[in-house]
Amino acid sequence: MPLAEGEANHLIRVLRAHPGDVVSATTPTGERFRAVVDAVGPEGTWLRIEARLASEESFAGGPTLLVAPPRADRMSWLVEKAVELGVERILPVATGRSVVRPGGDPQAERWRRVAAAAVKQSGAKPPEILPMRPLVEALRGLGSPLFVAHPVAGSRPLAEALGALAPGALPAFAVGPEGGWSEEELALLEGAGARFVWLGRRTLRVETAAIALLAAWELRQA
Repeated sequence: MPLAEGEANHLIRVLRAHPGDVVSATTPTGERFRAVVDAVGPEGTWLRIEARLASEESFAGGPTLLVAPPRADRMSWLVEKAVELGVERILPVATGRSVVRPGGDPQAERWRRVAAAAVKQSGAKPPEILPMRPLVEALRGLGSPLFVAHPVAGSRPLAEALGALAPGALPAFAVGPEGGWSEEELALLEGAGARFVWLGRRTLRVETAAIALLAAWELRQA
């Protein structure tokens, strides 16, 4: 199987692979294979596929993340790390205080490319990433216990809230824009059955809060 130039450069220059080395190859859909580096040279880099690898624990179901995207590279970083932590769905939401506006399928496709690269790094299952849409639409049919990072009266520490989850339940986490949720949005979340949680004394950026939520969940599965 010939590799595209970018994949070949990663294999040779980053992983420092040589002919005869055994490597793991991952398809865009998350399938993993054991392969051998067959040839490296001016005419191309080739792999010989030997066997399909069994699904790993990282392929099990994961949480959903609703997030008001931060700007540019910060959203790419968020997507990359969320994939490494096993997120199953990313639902970018437009809010009243969002700094990023909906960009349709091209915008979502950029984030999917970032996710695909993270799959190769971590062996995680590729997440579903939908185009950015209003919060009210993202909440429809969510079907998961929803935890919102927002320090309101009655919010619980994240660890305590996760500990009350039913065995086997997969949560959804919601992180608003840096300007915070509006009162109308908080009412929407509350109407959707949200459980409000706090992440400690410090004020976190959007991407930091999102990764803190996912990391706390992932550590509970270890």
